[in-house]
Amino acid sequence: MVKRCTRVSVRLLAVPRHGYTGFLVFGPTKCPRCSSRDTVKIVYGAVTPRSKLQAAAGQIRLGGAPSDPERPNRHCRTCANEWETALSRSMRSASPPGA
Repeated sequence: MVKRCTRVSVRLLAVPRHGYTGFLVFGPTKCPRCSSRDTVKIVYGAVTPRSKLQAAAGQIRLGGAPSDPERPNRHCRTCANEWETALSRSMRSASPPGA
């Protein structure tokens, strides 16, 4: 469930295998290089018809196969910088080994 507000998205996160249910708050992500807020999520894995449409509309960037665990998850449309957000790093380090 995603409820959109003016500048912040709130998602209900239910991950039963990790034993956590709660709310995460995502604000607009600024580029660490140019401080632009014109950034999009990088999506890895199989390309679906929906992801093709979102990529064509500029809502996401397709990242290819998910081979590297430390891959970037945000792309700046202003300066083309790609980086991994702190939230992504913390969630990766909190997940149990082999998950």
